[in-house]
Amino acid sequence: MEDSWRDELLRSNRHPSLPFELQLGDGPRVVVDHWLRILPGKRYVGRAQMAGQTVVVKLFVGVRAFVKAEREAEGIHRLQQAELHTPALLEQGCEGGAAWVVTAYIGESRTLFDAADLSVDANFSPSLSDSPDDQGLQYAQSVVRTIAEMHLKGLVQTDIHPGNFLIDNSSNQSDCWVIDPADVVSETSKQGRAENIALFLAQLPEIWWPHLLRTYSEITDSEANCDKVRALAWQAQARRAADLAHKSVRDCTLFKVRHDWRRFVALWREDEQSLGPLLDDLDGWISRSKILKDGGSATVARVDYQGRELVIKRYNLKGWSHRLKRFWRPTRAWHSWMAGHRLRVIGINSPKPLAMVEHRWGPLRGRGYLVTEKAEGLDLLALDSANTSFEQVAAALGRMLELFRRHHISHGDLKGTNLLWSSELEVIDLDAIRWHNNQARWQRAYQKDCVRLQRNWQSDSAEHEYIAAVINSSS
Repeated sequence: MEDSWRDELLRSNRHPSLPFELQLGDGPRVVVDHWLRILPGKRYVGRAQMAGQTVVVKLFVGVRAFVKAEREAEGIHRLQQAELHTPALLEQGCEGGAAWVVTAYIGESRTLFDAADLSVDANFSPSLSDSPDDQGLQYAQSVVRTIAEMHLKGLVQTDIHPGNFLIDNSSNQSDCWVIDPADVVSETSKQGRAENIALFLAQLPEIWWPHLLRTYSEITDSEANCDKVRALAWQAQARRAADLAHKSVRDCTLFKVRHDWRRFVALWREDEQSLGPLLDDLDGWISRSKILKDGGSATVARVDYQGRELVIKRYNLKGWSHRLKRFWRPTRAWHSWMAGHRLRVIGINSPKPLAMVEHRWGPLRGRGYLVTEKAEGLDLLALDSANTSFEQVAAALGRMLELFRRHHISHGDLKGTNLLWSSELEVIDLDAIRWHNNQARWQRAYQKDCVRLQRNWQSDSAEHEYIAAVINSSS
């Protein structure tokens, strides 16, 4: 092995060069022309040219590189023995503290994540459909059929997610290929298989679950207890939501985090270049934009930035006493940033959080900023009853409160101006939201939310009756 390619990958962090040429031991020379997945210091996956054909090369570096490559090859053999689609193993080897696996490249294919236009942070979107003709749902059903076949053959993929299945559209039928086979292991228990399909469902829109459970049960002869799988999927969904929230404040594949003595910045990695100038001058952009709210505790501005409508919320510090109380605590921007991600994963619509900034003095925290997409619609108190069906609004509110109960959430300031309506309901102002571990404390906080919500309308109004009916039916 050339000493240089492993060292060059380690030095490159997240940005190895292209084209990237390397010699695989005594085997063929490979030229990577597109990086597909990068885990710095661990694994680099790229589309490449080798001996005149397009391939996928996985390069493992660092500790246990050989073990990881061996697991990859073993997973391929397991899937092939079970007669399941997986890209063929073309080359495997190791040398000098690095290892590699080369597989066939499935050209006319996309991951389920891309083919179905899924989002890592949004369980719910108004554009989703549960119609049997929906293309995304059909792709998901194709994958579920493959998962069911794996389970019948006694196999599960422990790191199961929509990015680990390819939809091949080169034939009349959409074939499904299993990729990243290192985590394909034997599993014979019903509980293990139920947890596996539940983990997969937790990463898909919940309106698809009935169709997908029906598809799975047809192939496995109704082995799955649908109620049990649904409950397991809700649990997995909650774990994923908490996991994404914690990832959002550390540097990883999805998020870019940088901090020094004076500032902490977190944002989606895909927005790193575009949002940089905005984050470097947040106060300036606020002063030049339309102010939506200018109170003592917070200033909110709508910003037109590079063709995007954004909202910047600055959490103000009222004075030295307020500053001293907040020094050691995460800012309200930090709390709202994490809460927004967490809500969207479990299916509660909230404006997408794009970036969060904290002013700091070493470990001491000062003013915080939250940047989100602009929410659509009007707050519930501004709705025109002549043009809006409040019955429809109340039904959406009932669905939101059901999720509050399922996940033991309280909002802390659930008033009509913090709920926006266009075609769906969005919740804003998340700095007081809480996930409760204590049942009694959650019930008290949730009841306060319900009381606060009903106070927005006169007790003899139609709106109050709709809201009261929703709350009473769920209690």
